[in-house]
Amino acid sequence: NLDTMNAHYQLMKDLSAQMQQSLGVLQNEYNNKSQSLQQEYTVYQQKVQSGAISQIDAEKAQKKMQAEKSELDNIQGKVNDLEKEMQDKNVEMEQKVNDYIASYNKKAHYDYVLAYASLGSQVLCANKQYDITKEILAGINQQYADSLKNANAKH
Repeated sequence: NLDTMNAHYQLMKDLSAQMQQSLGVLQNEYNNKSQSLQQEYTVYQQKVQSGAISQIDAEKAQKKMQAEKSELDNIQGKVNDLEKEMQDKNVEMEQKVNDYIASYNKKAHYDYVLAYASLGSQVLCANKQYDITKEILAGINQQYADSLKNANAKH
């Protein structure tokens, strides 16, 4: 059951929380700088329209706003990189689950192991007696916990 796996696979929960925190920081930074740039541009436009700015000051203001726009573009690039990293981590997690299921199946000898979810699944009805989600979830969470212990032991 993919819904259960997504909700209870500790690695997925940890990575999702990490990514959401990083994404939130970047989005806040982007929003603050964007709002500041917009206000600066509005003030600049008012000065230009009223003739209250010299040519030299106007050029300085334009260069400053261009630099701030570059900062915004850089933040957007970081957001894009983070989203790509998240996609890569999802592929990596899916591979870990598939590897674990293959290992699990060496003992279980199932002909098929199907994934299903509450929405968008091709499996419309399944006998709960054959649902191995709990065993798979327990196993991959144990693998993850062991990998964290091993990583901490090395440090």
